[in-house]
Amino acid sequence: MDFDRTGVGASISPILSEIFGLDCEHIDLPFPKTELREEQCDARDIVKYLREQLPQRGDLVLGITRRDSFVPSLNFVFGLADMKSGAAMVSFNRLKNSRQEIFLERCLKEAVHEIGHLFELGHCMNPICVMHFSNSLIETDLKSYKFCERCSERISRQGTGRRKGQTQKVATRHE
Repeated sequence: MDFDRTGVGASISPILSEIFGLDCEHIDLPFPKTELREEQCDARDIVKYLREQLPQRGDLVLGITRRDSFVPSLNFVFGLADMKSGAAMVSFNRLKNSRQEIFLERCLKEAVHEIGHLFELGHCMNPICVMHFSNSLIETDLKSYKFCERCSERISRQGTGRRKGQTQKVATRHE
C-alpha cells in the first residue's frame, strides 16, 4: 500500500479536529536523519526534532512517519508522546493492512492515543478505550478511536486548554 506524503494526515485530521476541538494544520518538514537500529529509528529523536522545528507553529505537534520506530525499552512503538513539550509521533509502518479503511482507522486510533497523552492522559485499563496500551495489532483493532467514559470525563475536566492564554493547534507533519 503506497500513500502519498499527506494521505494519512489529510484523512485523519478532520476527525482529530472534531475529537479535540482544535485546528489541525498540515505542514511539510523533512524528517531528521536518525541513527538506525536494524532499519528502525528512535522515536525520541523524531519527537525532539518536531518540537525543535516548530516552536511557533502551535502548541501541539504530531508527526506521522512510515519509518518503523522504537524506544530503548521496547523493540517497536506505534507512537510516542512527550507531554512536557507538546510533541508526539505516530509510525504507521506496523499498522499497514491491505484494506485502506482498516489501515486509516489504526492510524487514527494511534494519533488520538498520542494526542491524549499530550493532554496528560495515561494508559487506561479499559481495553476498548483509545488510551489502552497497544502492543499488537490485535489490541489496536479491538479498541475504539474514542475515549471511554472515565477518560472522556478527565479530558473534559481539564479541557483542551493545556496552556492558558494560547490558541492551540495540532500541526500534523507527514514524512
